[in-house]
Amino acid sequence: TQLVEEDDAESAAILRKVIIAPFEQRDLLSKSLEELVRIILLYACTNTKNITLKLLQSRLGGEKSYANMIEAWKSAGPNLKNNIKRNLESILKLEQEQPGAVGILYNNFGICNTGRYPETMLLAQVRQKDDITHPYGIILYPLSDKNGAYFLEKKVFEKMFQDAQGIYHIRVTEAGSTSEIARRLVDLDTTYGEHEKISFAIVGGHGSKKRIRFGDNPISGDINTEDLINASFREEQGKKSGIARTKKFFTNHPMIALISCHVGEKGAPGEYISSLYGATVIGPSGAV
Repeated sequence: TQLVEEDDAESAAILRKVIIAPFEQRDLLSKSLEELVRIILLYACTNTKNITLKLLQSRLGGEKSYANMIEAWKSAGPNLKNNIKRNLESILKLEQEQPGAVGILYNNFGICNTGRYPETMLLAQVRQKDDITHPYGIILYPLSDKNGAYFLEKKVFEKMFQDAQGIYHIRVTEAGSTSEIARRLVDLDTTYGEHEKISFAIVGGHGSKKRIRFGDNPISGDINTEDLINASFREEQGKKSGIARTKKFFTNHPMIALISCHVGEKGAPGEYISSLYGATVIGPSGAV
């Protein structure tokens, strides 16, 4: 509201009413969340001064895309008030700097939680989206986040982005299931794979020795150690599994960092991902 108050006091008053007031009533939060954002968008899209959050429905491509983003926000961790505030603040910064940026990030890369990442990195991703010949790596994070940890790594990503300048482009993508992970990798390869494969990957997900979790549904959202073991066994026999087929999206001997508890232990997912992809894999042997 501070960003718009000087230019449009009416907009500021409405934003206070529909954002701040419902959040203060925590027992009504889940019930009112979609409605309060819907009110913001309805107002913003008819605001002739082009202020506030004139972007989601108009730039994401319709009601379904908007609803998907809101659902992702609702599963982005226990501190819902702060997480949604971070996303809204990030959206406003991105759109002020590059109108249409949020729509590109959502439609091309599946990014819903822009507040997790530095705006400088996301804006570079928008500008570089058509550069198909430059080496690149990815950040692949889950949509859901049971403890809100993924909103705490922004400074780390900023440092990584600065260090990669002139060497690699960094492309962030988010997914809510294993099938969505596959779709994101296919989309990246379709766009960039003729000239460049993925050189490195930073992969988040709540983990254990038995799995890496990307979604709330363990059937569709888990990368299981057992599945990785089976894929490795089939690879040794000269047969390809669905998991093993994704190897072609990466360079030979890529670097993969797993930001997930326990996945670096012996017999955990990291060991078998390393074997399958011929990759150098880094992952914690305990909780993170």
